[in-house]
Amino acid sequence: MSTSCTTQLLEQFSGNIPAKRINTTDETTSDANYDFVMIKALQDTTIDTTTGNINNFDGAVILAGDFVIGRWSSITLTSGDCIAYQGV
Repeated sequence: MSTSCTTQLLEQFSGNIPAKRINTTDETTSDANYDFVMIKALQDTTIDTTTGNINNFDGAVILAGDFVIGRWSSITLTSGDCIAYQGV
């Protein structure tokens, strides 16, 4: 993905897009009708379990500053700190 596409995507997801910060090992669920559509790691983050559309995503590591696009209704971390953005 080119830098300009990445910048545009991040700008689109900032500001008025609902998001939840996840920095515990507790399960975090999305709000009623809006699944999480992007995870941005604030520090190296290890996924414990998810309910979503990416097969074999459990145990994945997202490096600090990176993001993953997908669709999840719940996310649980093993470690790390991230922001999960919700679709609108």
